[in-house]
Amino acid sequence: MKRIGVSRRILVASPTLLAKEGEPTTPAELGKLPILHMEQQGGDIWHLTADNGDTCSVAVEPRLAAGSFDILIAAACQGAGIVLLPAAQCRDALADGALVRVLPEWSGSDGIVHLVFASRRGMLPAVRAVIDFAAGALKSSVEL
Repeated sequence: MKRIGVSRRILVASPTLLAKEGEPTTPAELGKLPILHMEQQGGDIWHLTADNGDTCSVAVEPRLAAGSFDILIAAACQGAGIVLLPAAQCRDALADGALVRVLPEWSGSDGIVHLVFASRRGMLPAVRAVIDFAAGALKSSVEL
């Protein structure tokens, strides 16, 4: 196993949704807004951490729960709700303005990105080269 980096989770929504519903100023206000939820995150509670170290847990009732980043990003871009996703997955939608950060000083629990492979013992040089290439490519796409 090789550690690639850390994946930071951020809150995002479409500017249209925020103009219509209002932009939250505290995590407690998230429960009053439409929420999109990643099924694998488990439960309906978001654990958030502020840049200054404060923590908070917010109970959410999702309008939509899915196991696909693509579905959640597309729904968020269409104004369906606020979603907590890895920043690397939202990079393109943020860059083109389809999504904006919500409560930018708050983020979800960071995930660790690993590359998992069979034992190094007896590994062919070509396999090692592929692992090194994949690690470099993944590292450039992960928020560090």
